[in-house]
Amino acid sequence: MKYVSEYCYEFYPRDRVFLSKYVGTWPPPPEGEELEEPDRRLLAVRRGRADAVVVTSDRIIVIEAKIRPERYPDGLAKVQIYKNLVEATPELAEYLPRPIEAVLLTPILHPTVAKLADEAGVKNVVWSTKDIDEYLRRLYPYLKQVPRYE
Repeated sequence: MKYVSEYCYEFYPRDRVFLSKYVGTWPPPPEGEELEEPDRRLLAVRRGRADAVVVTSDRIIVIEAKIRPERYPDGLAKVQIYKNLVEATPELAEYLPRPIEAVLLTPILHPTVAKLADEAGVKNVVWSTKDIDEYLRRLYPYLKQVPRYE
């Protein structure tokens, strides 16, 4: 979460930023029943949770961040789902009908995932911090470039 919050702080300092934002709608309670808050929270698993949603003056940006290269495909799939759930999110209704963009935030360029992101209309932003670079060097001392999965 620190990674995405630092990114938002640097690139969207004056915009509305929601971190770890649920997107989508709550499922309706069983007919004739009113759910109490603890029960309602349990249903949150049916909503998506984007790492960040940024509201600028002219658009809504859904951001999913992944640090480890083997998780980039998962992030790409999730951000597309989250983008589609924004319009159904009651808490974001006041910001519509702004265009909605999807961003996959990664510290390393993964050529295959970047190509797939481009084809899906997802912007793959490559951005890192010194902490992330050091973490990746310790985790993958042999890594010079992400392998292609072709």
